[in-house]
Amino acid sequence: MISITEEKKNGNSFYIKRIGDAVQILDYARRETVLDGYKYIYLIDHNERIVQSIFRYSNIEKRNDNESERDQLISAIRILSIFSEFIDQKVVEFDDNDWKAFSYFLRGISCDGFQYKMDLITRRSSATCNVYFSHIRGYLRYIGAPDNDFLKSTVVRLEGGTVGKYGFSKKQSHIKYKYSLSGDQNSYRPEGITIEQFRNLIFCNREIGGPFAFRNEIILILLYCYGLRIGEILGMTIEDLHEEERTGPFIILTNRETDKKQQHSKGLYSGYYEVSCRGVERNDTDSRWESKIYMDPVHFRMINDYLKESRDVFGHTPKFCSNVLSVTATALNSDGKNQYVFLSKNGTPLSYSGWNKTIRNLFTCAGIPVDYKTKRNNTSHRLRSGTATYLIDDLGLGSRDVQKYMRHRSASSIEPYYRPTEERVRELHDKIHFDIKKKMDGNN
Repeated sequence: MISITEEKKNGNSFYIKRIGDAVQILDYARRETVLDGYKYIYLIDHNERIVQSIFRYSNIEKRNDNESERDQLISAIRILSIFSEFIDQKVVEFDDNDWKAFSYFLRGISCDGFQYKMDLITRRSSATCNVYFSHIRGYLRYIGAPDNDFLKSTVVRLEGGTVGKYGFSKKQSHIKYKYSLSGDQNSYRPEGITIEQFRNLIFCNREIGGPFAFRNEIILILLYCYGLRIGEILGMTIEDLHEEERTGPFIILTNRETDKKQQHSKGLYSGYYEVSCRGVERNDTDSRWESKIYMDPVHFRMINDYLKESRDVFGHTPKFCSNVLSVTATALNSDGKNQYVFLSKNGTPLSYSGWNKTIRNLFTCAGIPVDYKTKRNNTSHRLRSGTATYLIDDLGLGSRDVQKYMRHRSASSIEPYYRPTEERVRELHDKIHFDIKKKMDGNN
């Protein structure tokens, strides 16, 4: 497998390509020269040679474009040229899989798939990517690239608003490209994760490996198998882990004074060690103060194994160990030594942004589409939605049982989480129609 790593020096990005022990620096440097009052903008390769096709396109074909547009053009083609050298393939010979991988590369999505491994820093918005895509299409047409999926377009007709004195409706149209990151992504609401997709996430996490693979697997299990919210997991402390002979292992979810907003358990009062909150006296039996999650012994044992592994001073850097022992990882309790369970690579409590980057990469590796417009539905929340769908469709549980398991105040609040697949909806339709037809024929 070949890999590429983005590094930064003096604010500028460059890329390191690795194939086994072989290492290669990939970079196309931007240069500019003013001659007769005109600024020529171009790229030079690692051999300090001007890339002629890019020079002609940006300074002759696009001579009348303003300077900022030509700057964008050079930036877009620079990224394309680096990626072309990374996969050792000419741009005009890219296939659909190459363009998909380039789309991830341009957006800055780090992934460790079965063909390429990319560790990237710079993230680009959908709007920026669309501008870059447009410049790249123009460049491909200029150099005579053959038609491919990246260049193919469709005309989408839209009904416009009323115009003119009598309010006639005006039909409008626009060109839509396969790799544009706009349009239906704004309204796309992804379904919950299926059991097959969950299995793929676990598999990809194990394939990627690394020092935090065990931690990531436990969090995935808590998200899908127990329907926990990511904030409840991030706010979990050692003190929340319990085991009794009568009930077995369980977790107590609480909100502490030290918890940040992203570590809160939804629906619970804040200030777990306070005697009252919002005028309500502290009561251990009141579900508004704490919530109990019964654990499978195997999963509970995995958490304890992770605690031992993650606090092993011989397996981590001095900085990591220092942070683990400092107040940064401490959650308030009576003796001041309680800690958050899940830690980052620096030994501090795992943050929402840190986990979000990890799970997005896992989604990419597992081939699960990600909705970049609505963060709530992107990743972690989709596993919780998948839990509700699994409980209803696969286990056949009623709304009250699902409500209890998912820890909702009302059974009606389960509805947004239940997102059956089209196959499941079709199956229900066929079942209902068959039953009606059977009864109409007199076969009860």
